[in-house]
Amino acid sequence: MILIGIHSSIDTEKNIVFASSVNDISLTPNGSLIVLAFDAYDLDFYAQTDIPFAVQVNSIEQFLMIAATRAKYAIAYFTLAKTLQTIADHYLLDIKILAQSPKSDMEQIALAGIAGIFA
Repeated sequence: MILIGIHSSIDTEKNIVFASSVNDISLTPNGSLIVLAFDAYDLDFYAQTDIPFAVQVNSIEQFLMIAATRAKYAIAYFTLAKTLQTIADHYLLDIKILAQSPKSDMEQIALAGIAGIFA
């Protein structure tokens, strides 16, 4: 299970940077995982960059668009994350699904078969 934001000693990704836009990425340290909110205007960036990044999504449509890019993670709230995980498994997508939830929900997320938690 992928753990992000749980505890610095066990987190899968150690250096998380929240960027308000792709323009902020040049200011981030090397080796960072960049977290962006979905923006359809940034699809070209998502498809072309080699920088590891995660995208917060609010719908299946947004997820399907970023799954076709180089995004490493899709972040969604629990109910949507369950649905996205089913889609990712069915289509054998490389993108990993993270449920955005407090760490107290880790067991529920694991039992639901979601790839990870973003606390």
